[in-house]
Order: sequence, then C-alpha cells, then structure tokens
Amino acid sequence: MRQRIAGIRARIGRPASADDGGGERTGGLRAALTGTAARAWAGARRGASTGTVAVLSVALACTLFGAGALGRAAELTDGNFWLWSSPGGQLSRTNPHDGRVDLVTSVPESAGHGVVVTQDDDHLILHDLETGRMTSIDLTEMAFTGRLDLEPGAEHGFFLGAGHGVVVDREAGEVRAVDPATFRSTGEVLKLPAPLVGGEFDANGVLWVGVPSQGTVVGVRIADGTAEVVDTVGVTDPADDFVMTVRDQGPLVVNRSDDTLVEVRGGAVAEESSPLELADAAVPARTPGALVAVTVPGDDALLTLAGPHEGGSVEVVRAEGIGGSVAVPYEGRVYLAADDGGSVRVFEADGREAEAVEVPGAEGALVLEVREGHLFVNAPESGAALVIGPTGETAEVEKFPPPPGPGGTEPGEPGEPGGETPVAPGEPDPSGEPTAAPSPGQPTPAPGETEPPAEEGADPEGADRPADVDAGTEPEGEVAPELPEPTAPPSTDPPSWGGTATGPGAGGTAATPVGDGTAAGGVPGAPVPVTASARDGGVEVDWQPAYSPGAPVDSYVVSWEGGSTTVAGTESSVVVDGLRDGAAYRFQVQAVSAAGYGAAATSEEVVLGGAAPPAPEGLRIEVTGTDAASLRWRGASGAVDYVVSADTTAAGGFAVRTTSTTEIDLAGLEPGATYTFTVAARAEGGAQSAAAEADPVELPHLPAPGSVWFAFADDGTTNVYWAPVEGAAEYVVEARDPALEPLRVPAGGAPVTVNGREYQAAAFPDAGNRCLAFTVQAVDGTGGEGLTSEQTDILCRAARQ
Repeated sequence: MRQRIAGIRARIGRPASADDGGGERTGGLRAALTGTAARAWAGARRGASTGTVAVLSVALACTLFGAGALGRAAELTDGNFWLWSSPGGQLSRTNPHDGRVDLVTSVPESAGHGVVVTQDDDHLILHDLETGRMTSIDLTEMAFTGRLDLEPGAEHGFFLGAGHGVVVDREAGEVRAVDPATFRSTGEVLKLPAPLVGGEFDANGVLWVGVPSQGTVVGVRIADGTAEVVDTVGVTDPADDFVMTVRDQGPLVVNRSDDTLVEVRGGAVAEESSPLELADAAVPARTPGALVAVTVPGDDALLTLAGPHEGGSVEVVRAEGIGGSVAVPYEGRVYLAADDGGSVRVFEADGREAEAVEVPGAEGALVLEVREGHLFVNAPESGAALVIGPTGETAEVEKFPPPPGPGGTEPGEPGEPGGETPVAPGEPDPSGEPTAAPSPGQPTPAPGETEPPAEEGADPEGADRPADVDAGTEPEGEVAPELPEPTAPPSTDPPSWGGTATGPGAGGTAATPVGDGTAAGGVPGAPVPVTASARDGGVEVDWQPAYSPGAPVDSYVVSWEGGSTTVAGTESSVVVDGLRDGAAYRFQVQAVSAAGYGAAATSEEVVLGGAAPPAPEGLRIEVTGTDAASLRWRGASGAVDYVVSADTTAAGGFAVRTTSTTEIDLAGLEPGATYTFTVAARAEGGAQSAAAEADPVELPHLPAPGSVWFAFADDGTTNVYWAPVEGAAEYVVEARDPALEPLRVPAGGAPVTVNGREYQAAAFPDAGNRCLAFTVQAVDGTGGEGLTSEQTDILCRAARQ
C-alpha cells in the first residue's frame, strides 16, 4: 500500500519519505500551524429581523421555564447552538458569545437517552440512539415537523448540507436524500458497498463516506433531490480497517491496518506514515481549520499534523490517561475531555499541556464540538456546559435557568451583566420582547401593544385563563384544568405559527400558553409527525399520540390560519371542513395535560381543490420481526408521495407516515398486535386518493430462533439444533420434506452443548437417505406463534456416506 501511495505522491510533486520507525518529535502543534494565522472570533452568519426575533421568542413558549424569561432573553442571532440534557430530555439554545440560554424546549420521550444533535440555521435534528427515532424541528417556524423511526443504535447518521438532509444507513450501505423538515425522500436511494464509515459534508457541499471493503472514500453531492456519486478515490488496500474525519477541503483517512494517514484534496491523494501504531486510533467526524488531531489511546498520545498535503511532519504529543475521549483541534490548540468528566485538557501550540478548563457541576462524559467559530463543551448527563472562544476565553452555560414568574429572578443584580431588572408578567419590558404568551382564545396584541385588549367582561388580570396552565404555576392538587375552547385566531399573511409577532409589519396567531412542566412529570411532548391530506372539500389532519410523562393527554388543540379546534386526548385525527379551495394551509397540533400545553408539531402545506391521483395497486405486506413489517405497492400516476395508515389493536395506535417511494419498512410496532395497513396516494398540494388495504396481520410475540443447523448421526437419526428463544413454551421443528411430520419440542429442557455453545435440539429418527433442510418456530405459552427461522442449507445423507 505504501508503495502505491508513494507513486501517487510522486505524481503530485511530493517526494516519498521513509518511515523513521516512530521517533518522537516535539513542537508539533506550532510546526503544523506555520504560516497559518488564527481566525478571528466568528460572528453570527446572518441577522434576524425584528419580526423574526419576536416569532422565535414566543413560538417555543410552551416549553420554556416560564414565559417571563422571554422578556430578558439575549438578542437572538443565527449563531446560536442547541445543547442536549439527557436527564430531563431538554434542549437549551445557547448564545456562543456570552453562554446565555434564551430558550429551553423539552423532548420528554427521549429523557434519559443518548441523543445526537445535528443542526444548521434552519433545522434541528434529534437522533435518539436508544429508540432509533429521528425528530426534526424547523427553526424558521419553531415547530416539530417530522419523525423517522429507525433501528436503535448508531448505524444510521443524519447530515445537513446546503438545504438538504441526508440519511446514511452505514450497515446497509444506503444514502438517501430527504427533506430535513419532514424526512420525506426527495430522490432515489444511492446504494454503496456496505458497511460504510464516517460521513460529513466538506466546505464545498460534498458528503464524504468511507467504503473499507473497497478501500475507497466516496464523495456524494445532492442534485435535483437525489444523492449522486461525484468522486471515488482509492485510499487504502481493500478491507483495511480505517476511520476518517472530513476537513474543509475533503477527507483524511486514518488507516488502522498499516499505520498511515491519507488525505484527499481536489481528487489528489497524499500520505504520511504514523510514528505510532494506529490500531485503536480515533478522530472526530468533522475537523474544521488548519490542524488535525488523531487520538491514540493505546500509546496515551495524540498525533497532530497540518495534513499530508501541507508537507509538514506528524508530531507526537504525550497525554497520559486519555481514556475513551477523542481529541478535538480548535484555533491552534487541542482539547481533550478528561477521563474524570469534570474538565477539559488543553494542549498548546508547542505541545505542552496547559491548565485544564474546569466544567463546574459536570457529570458523566463530555461532548466537544466546534461550531459557529466556538468550541462547545456539553455534559449531557447534567446541566453543565461551557463555550470556549478563539483565544481560549470561556463562558459558563447554565442549561437550566431558574424559572421566572412569581418568586423567579435571573442571576445577578440590576446593573450587573446578566442582571437586568426582572419584569413581571403583564408589565411592559424595556427590551421590547413579549413577557407572557396568551392562551388560545385570547386576542392577539396589536402592533405596539404589550397586553392583548381585554374582552368585555373579562378579568383584566387574566382570570379567564386557567390558573393551572398559567406561567410559572402548576396544577393545584390532582385536578386537571378546565381548558379554554380555542377560537379563530386573526387571519394573517403569512401566518406566524404558534407565536405573537411584534415589530414592523409583523402579523401573528394566538400564541401558546405556558405550563412550567413541573406538574405530574412534565408537559407532553410534540405529537409529531402531523400529516394533512385534502379530500372531499376538507382536510384530514392526523398526528402521532403525544408522549406524556406524568399525566394523560386531556385534549389536542389543532390550529390553522383562520381557525382552531379542540379534540379529545384519545383522538389522533380530525377532519377540518369549511376551508377555501385553492388556499394553502398548514396545521399545528399541541397536546394538553394537567401539566400544561406541550410543544407544537406542524404539518406540511396542503392546498384544497386539486385532483386526486388513483389509488395504489398491488399492496403486499411482509412481517419482518416481532415489531416490524414491510409494505410494497405499485406506484400511482401523478402521486408525489404516499400516506400509510393502519387500524390496529396496539395500545399506542399507529402514527400516520409518508414516503415518496413505493415501499416502506415499519419499525416500532407492538408485538402481538393486529394491524390492517392502508396506503393512499397523494398529489402535489395534498389531494389524496382512495386507500388500498392490505390483509390484516398479527405480529408475533417471539423472534425467530437463531443459529439453526442439523447433522446426520451414524444410527440414522437426524439431529436439529437452534439457539433458545426467551419466552418460548415450545418449538415447532419442520422439515422441507413432507414425508417427515413436524416435531413439537417443549422449551426448557436440558440444553445440548456443542463446541462450547448451548442449543435446544430435536431428533428425527430413521429419516432415511434423503436431502433435508429445516426451519424452527417458537411458540409462547398462549399458543402465539413466533417468527419462523430461515431455512437451513440443504444436506443429503447419501452424499455423506
């Protein structure tokens, strides 16, 4: 491999240097940065208008720690960064310049889970690694807009670039371009040789993934909504083990098999030999800037380099006690989370270790990420975080600010940084930001007004709003609030979903009332996804039942430009009539419980009056697991996507889902439940066809037995073996030959040990000299049949004699 790369290096004008055997060198960071000046402090990429600021401020009021916090929020810009906190399932929007949190939103169904956060100025994607669920928040509307259910674990990655979303299934080798707001596919799936490694966009909008089986890195660009390969470059021998990081100019590969560092830039390849063995080396997924850092835990060392294309050497920095952390380079220094989890180690430009940066109150592992020109240090298991600036200055982040309202104040005293005078709800705020959010049914303030005008006979102090959902309060006792019936909000163009807009030219709808989330375990989650389909002069709106951690959902508020309605908490759909043909609508749904109003979820846009496509044909269903099934059908003329729904006995119901392809893999179903799936075609604008219906299926409780095999004994017996299934009462063992009757074998018998592994077994005596294959199925104590195993290979007794 080194000879092959050396030849490439010679062709691009760089002499091949011999491997010096791993001699240790110092001063590496400074040498790597020769001729490269540190960047200036990065500002926000674009400013927000006054109207936008107001909408952003109020739209997530339902999940803030009290509405009064909005009146004292820091100025909002696009440089903000969202930090995840696992214990409460919360996201905190942080200003990188001062570390202040101005918005906190809740995702209660992911509380206690590891979550990967992907973000740009317009979208926020949450990937729950425990459930596999991806959720999208559209930051332009501040609403939950999409959901995608995947297999749990980290084999899937989501990437944002140039307005596109890309889902990468590393295990299957699939790259799919999607709408980042809804996760709807925008083009055909790109298939690459599995498995894949890495995945990130470079500064030129190319997504790079590694294909170790081929020894290549592949550059993918999104064109007309479809993922297309634009570059394939050989970087290692086929099947070499490698990891990769993506720089602004392209990928850098760390070859763990032959201890080399290979960089691709502009289609050209350059290589450097590592002075250390790289069998356990690790790199961050993305490396912006001039410096690369490679973590080598086995040697308690870091490698630093400017990159093989720069012509500098690879330097070794000793860092005893690395643990499981991955070093992150930033502005000429290298930062490494300490193994104790409470601090970040810092290595200066000359390779010396400087004083560590403490993270007060941190618990658990730290996550380091460079974004918006700053280094964010987050402790997902606690409320602690830091922002580190380009010259090493730090700002402490308080992810859980104290709740405002009665008894709540911001840290600091008037006149001190962060110590503005608290503003009581309903009082004018010098900042010009709203201080409280009116409930559905309350009029929206006119431009320039601080409080909405009181309706005749209404209590000017807001007594017509239930105290149980008022800002900064919680329900008294165990009594659920009497929730106001929504009325039609003012018509605006365009609508400002879920927020009261102020400022020149701003319009708005009724804003969201606030529950502080302390009652009965917290406010409900967002009922995402929301699907809207036009049919017969109306729109059917469907949503996923909201996760509600401590109190049942009492009702759902469904609102749109020009109106709103409330349905019972046991419902998950409503038909909205009386809308105008040719008009475009979006629908917003919020769950309401005794703890207050949950976060809003928003549908895609739908237009009434369009022609519906024909119904899909050839609908087929296959059960693929105890909680999974696959649907396939033939496409309908004029359809842009398909709506998949189901009648089911499952306790949690079934969330309506959409896909732009003619197939869908459904995960997260309820074992043992019966499902009758339907698929309808939908045209541009949302006009929906009649539904095609699949045959009902009952999902099994038990998985298929694994490791099924068989062998012929000398006495004429054929012995079949399989791995036990937890929960099985018996097994049905069936031969492919109809002359052999199936055997029913009780579970729990003495296992058979073969080559150190324990199996259940069944014996077919006197099977004769024939060719055989077997399947095994588990059955539970109620007689419920599990999935049938894959058929074994066919073996013939005669061939063995």
